[in-house]
Amino acid sequence: MERVKRWICTLLAVCVILPLLPVTAWGATTEEFSLTVGETYYFLVDTEARRAYIPFTYAGTISAYVLNANARGVAEAAENAAASKKATNYGYTYDHSLFVAERNVLQAANWGNVMGSKEDLIYGKDYPSNGIRYTLRAMTGGSLPFNSDYTYGYPSNNEWDVLRSKGCIKNPEIGDTWVQDTDATDSTKQCRRGGSGKLESWDSSKTSFDYRSNYRPVLEIKDVGSLPSSMERKDALKVVNIDLNGGKLYSGEKSFNIIVKNNTLDFTAPSTSALTRPDGRWGDGYLMWVDEHGVKYYPGETVRRNVTQLKAVWNYEGPEEQFDLTTG
Repeated sequence: MERVKRWICTLLAVCVILPLLPVTAWGATTEEFSLTVGETYYFLVDTEARRAYIPFTYAGTISAYVLNANARGVAEAAENAAASKKATNYGYTYDHSLFVAERNVLQAANWGNVMGSKEDLIYGKDYPSNGIRYTLRAMTGGSLPFNSDYTYGYPSNNEWDVLRSKGCIKNPEIGDTWVQDTDATDSTKQCRRGGSGKLESWDSSKTSFDYRSNYRPVLEIKDVGSLPSSMERKDALKVVNIDLNGGKLYSGEKSFNIIVKNNTLDFTAPSTSALTRPDGRWGDGYLMWVDEHGVKYYPGETVRRNVTQLKAVWNYEGPEEQFDLTTG
């Protein structure tokens, strides 16, 4: 009988301690897609100044809790969602695949005058891109510090700590970012992660300037749509290289990779938005794209399904005349 009691006590202790363990102690999750974890891909996102291509790290598939808009201002919401694998009023824990922004896209963004009127940026807004539907939102980061130096959050299966354990929080030193969690000890405060990785909270009613509060989103893959019967879901995402051929992004990159839906005609050639032409290439010309097979596309034109690279052709003058006659 004593042995049974000891066994029951041990089991209860494990049940209490397990949710508190750092995320590295949890088991790995099966990857949903065949993309390489840790690689960088670019997505068009609205920033303070303009719409721009922003680098996101593919973090693969994680098991972590996610909150919804009902969780705002609810002190116990994170703990409630972290403990449930079924949808609750505030959110729940489930397997999902993410791309993580490599920098803050909104800076000095205090909750009161920026995030307060844009809940969808925190808890999720629809973001369709190249045949794939994503949700653009903030990460979860814990509602309480887990350890004395505040570098881990509780509940420990928050997205920030899970992603950090996979090496997918790049440039954490660039400053704090808002997360979805409300402070578990004070429901008037929202939590932030970043800088050294510490979990802090800030009065969500404040509208004064706060240079430490920023916004770094994730893109959660929600729907890849219908696929050919011969294709497995893990192969639904395809990488396409964009060669700007002397042009560049606002951030200076001359070549970058994007994600499109594989083996479909849902992908269109990029527009000139967020692209800078090569020096001196303004005039009356315009942009076209050429794929690795020599086929040309206007911006916005549907790209063939077997394409993996597009190269910019600046100041394209149109097709050459076949005959030496005066048009018109």
